[in-house]
Amino acid sequence: LIWAITGLGQDTPEPQTVVVMITPTPQAVAPIEEEPDFTSSMAAALESNKVYSDTFAENSIGWPEGDGPVVRQVTDGEYQILVQVPDKAVSTVPDDLSLYNNFRYQLDATLADGQPESGYGMVFYRRNSNNYYVFAVNGLQQWSIWRLEDGQWQELRNLPDDQTWTNSDAVLPPGETNQLILEAYGGDFNLFVNGKGLGRVSDNNAPETGGLIGMYV
Repeated sequence: LIWAITGLGQDTPEPQTVVVMITPTPQAVAPIEEEPDFTSSMAAALESNKVYSDTFAENSIGWPEGDGPVVRQVTDGEYQILVQVPDKAVSTVPDDLSLYNNFRYQLDATLADGQPESGYGMVFYRRNSNNYYVFAVNGLQQWSIWRLEDGQWQELRNLPDDQTWTNSDAVLPPGETNQLILEAYGGDFNLFVNGKGLGRVSDNNAPETGGLIGMYV
């Protein structure tokens, strides 16, 4: 599944460009290494196994559009999201309500402007607006992975000293494109940024039926 999407940090006039890819459910769960490497063969598999393509020439799968505190629109071959509410996390999913469990999900995103600490990335295993997962980066060249459960956020890595974001030279600064890849096998998640493996994160609370996928700003 490929989508060309745009998102935006809060209170900024310029969009960020995002591309999303999902591959079909694997027949078996492959072993996951602590520091996986993204290879050309994986890239080829993603390309050959993609199940959907959307250039945003039109809104073909029902991405939300409208004005208000969060502005969303399909325009100029992009899906643009403008968040105008400070300190507000926004998840966006299309009307296509397919549930995904074991999958690979690729997203290319550029934070064009806005607060450097603004997080942006992918939503997965979404059941409703109060229950979903997020794998994201921010403009401070950090990354994190979260579970929102009944409206309460929990960072999944149990980092010391109440840390929630991790610095990484793999994450590029605002204005440059970051490629995120998530491999989800039930409650085991392989994480990559710009071809570099960040490691594996596991969560025993992952829903067995999977969930929706989408965007986080």
